[in-house]
Amino acid sequence: MSITGRDGPFWDMMEGRVALPRITELLGFKLIAVDPTAGTLNAEFQGAPQFMNAGGTIQGGIITAMLDDVMSYAGTAFLNGTHMLPTLEIKTTFIRPAPVGPLFGAGRLVHRGRDFAFLEGVLKGDGDRLLASATATARILPIPSQKE
Repeated sequence: MSITGRDGPFWDMMEGRVALPRITELLGFKLIAVDPTAGTLNAEFQGAPQFMNAGGTIQGGIITAMLDDVMSYAGTAFLNGTHMLPTLEIKTTFIRPAPVGPLFGAGRLVHRGRDFAFLEGVLKGDGDRLLASATATARILPIPSQKE
């Protein structure tokens, strides 16, 4: 069943009709919901044991990568899947340690300019417990041709 009801390279990726980027696959990304009009996207990730730090929780760089994905994809959805949003800067605030297991991310486009976008995201664990939040600035670029 289609979640987005849309076609094109970005939407094909979100729907699983084409492969996700390898890093996104590695993080266990699974689209839960997307609202292109609102510029929001929700996804589930898998906090895998190989992502653990010495303290037994998910390493901060992995958490940041998960947040980067949901924020960037939320912005791309708002732009109808025709543009990508490579991150120029990102700030992550770690609120609680992230355990191994399912993690839930939500990204949102806060503001879109002509060339830049401002994004925010949160990552939650079981029981809707906030684990981390992030803000990012991204460049708006057309998605390159897939013909190469």
